[in-house]
Amino acid sequence: MVKKSLSFTLIIFLVLAISNIFANNLYVIIDKNLPSYYENIDISKELSNIFSDVPEKTVRIVHVVGIQKETYSYKVNEFVPDREGTYVYHKGSYYYTSSKAMYKYDSNKKIYVPDPYGLYVYLSDYPWARKEEEKYIISSFYRRYEKYITETSYYIALYITDIDVEKIFVKSVTPIITSGDSFSEALKSTGRLYRENPNNYSPYKVDVAVIFDEKFDKTQRMYILKELQKDTRYNIYDRLYLNELFKTIAFEDLFGKGVFLQFKPPKYMITFENYVERTEKVRSERYYFFENDVNGGYIKKSAIGYYTDVPVRVEIGRYYSYDSKNKTYVLDMEKGNYVRYYGGPWEKETYTSAYGFYDYILTTVDILEMYTGFLLKVFDTERGTLIGSYSISKNYSTALKEPKDRFGSESASSEYLSKIWSYSNNARYVASYIQKLFPLISMVSSVSDGMVTLSSGENIGIKQGYVFQIIDNGYTSGYVKIDKVFENKSSATALYLIPYEKIYPNTLALETKNYPQITGITFQLFLKDNGFGMASGFTNFDIYGNYYWGILFGAGIEITYEVLEDFYPYMYLEYYNPIFSNLSLFGRFGGKYIELEDIWEIFAESGVRFTSYLRDSIFSPGGTGVYTDVGFGVYFRNEIKIKPAVSFGIEMRF
Repeated sequence: MVKKSLSFTLIIFLVLAISNIFANNLYVIIDKNLPSYYENIDISKELSNIFSDVPEKTVRIVHVVGIQKETYSYKVNEFVPDREGTYVYHKGSYYYTSSKAMYKYDSNKKIYVPDPYGLYVYLSDYPWARKEEEKYIISSFYRRYEKYITETSYYIALYITDIDVEKIFVKSVTPIITSGDSFSEALKSTGRLYRENPNNYSPYKVDVAVIFDEKFDKTQRMYILKELQKDTRYNIYDRLYLNELFKTIAFEDLFGKGVFLQFKPPKYMITFENYVERTEKVRSERYYFFENDVNGGYIKKSAIGYYTDVPVRVEIGRYYSYDSKNKTYVLDMEKGNYVRYYGGPWEKETYTSAYGFYDYILTTVDILEMYTGFLLKVFDTERGTLIGSYSISKNYSTALKEPKDRFGSESASSEYLSKIWSYSNNARYVASYIQKLFPLISMVSSVSDGMVTLSSGENIGIKQGYVFQIIDNGYTSGYVKIDKVFENKSSATALYLIPYEKIYPNTLALETKNYPQITGITFQLFLKDNGFGMASGFTNFDIYGNYYWGILFGAGIEITYEVLEDFYPYMYLEYYNPIFSNLSLFGRFGGKYIELEDIWEIFAESGVRFTSYLRDSIFSPGGTGVYTDVGFGVYFRNEIKIKPAVSFGIEMRF
């Protein structure tokens, strides 16, 4: 009698427990190596609230598999306004000054005079100022403070598994890895990420099972699944994870004895194997350069044989010009564009163009070196054939802490975030490869005024921005780009049409990553009777790749052959418009600089252009050709001249 009562009580308990689960439709489990409370937060309670919107006839299992906390610190320099400060702000940075006076500009005497309410300060240590007046700048005074900042990041990893109660069928398994400045923030973002990238089961999607080697890193595994789930073109399941899940929670406890999880036989299987990962910290000595056009004492030069720049000391505060007659450099503080640097004994000239000055810091930094490698294979389970394989072998390097300004402020990188960034990057490579193996396929249902409607949408995983190749009787007729996606249809705009072709209903639409890219860029190189030049600009194409009008900006050099050292730069703006496929009208307006007279000669040219331009193929609007311009020009300087305008060149269109 006692045994019967106990058995009856146990049955009632199980029924109530199972009924409670199905009533709530939500079950939160936490790996045994993780705490149930963290940072004074009841994890189960919080996740139950976040993922409470469980669909009808569905059991949702939220499985927490990882919690990580990372703290790191770094040094920063802050500048705050202070009348007694010793720094001023100029050209995007702060500089020390010994002067505390304020000035105003006396426009009558054309000098700066002391004024406690003036806008100007005197930047005393400004040797690169070309004249004394440049040392007076508009600025407040600042005081520099040095402090250390400590940052803490929290990371949480979990799976969301939805199971159809009636069919005992896994609808989806969604991995989520997220972070936050607090543990509470990290928890809340799990729900947002889950809802941003839903991947609902659909019988029209490709059924794929993924199998990972047991040695495969669990975090890398989650990122691969996460990236594949974002694609939404698959019904995808990680069989290894499901086995692990139902070792953690007994399946019988959820659905009772004699009930088994149903799996739809996958059409494809992806295996991941031969996983290798190496992570180590190394120390490296590096140069860090910071612009300082006020009192910087160095320029950068490339080190021969090394992929780095090295500092080269210059003579501070002295500009030079080149005297072509005496073939020497002379001091010229006002207009000089050269500086002298302290070169090696093998260098004949120790002058170089002054493009900018720098300070530098040579320091040893910690580098996190990471290597990841693995092999994936894709099988057709119905045919039992290998349809593709892809090898990942990637090296990543991250400086964990490095200087970011002249004052020694630091930027710091999270070690854990650097690792998961590498995992995420690897996952994108995987997703990109697999996506090419499983292009989406649909049909054109209707065409109206350049708008194309496809007979599929979210039900097969179509997303906005996807491009489809339209195929009619085995031949490509054009390409369309998805604008809007609905549950069972999509609307698209014609992106490119094969010449003389049209898009018709009931034709095949095949997703593609390779399609004509019409940029409308034209580039020209040309020779004239007295010089040479180049031009580039925009050409207007139609949807068939035929070009219409265009605008070019050109520049060139005109040479006087009697005295080869005399050359004149010129610039122009051109408009052209085709009459026929190989004949265009052009008109250009520009100017030529006459240095000896320090004036611009204005000109206008017009004529016709004959070109041999041909498209590379019907699938490309771009091509190349040679051309000849024949016309006349009107030139305005001291008098008006009319001369022939003839040029020969090569043009490329993209």
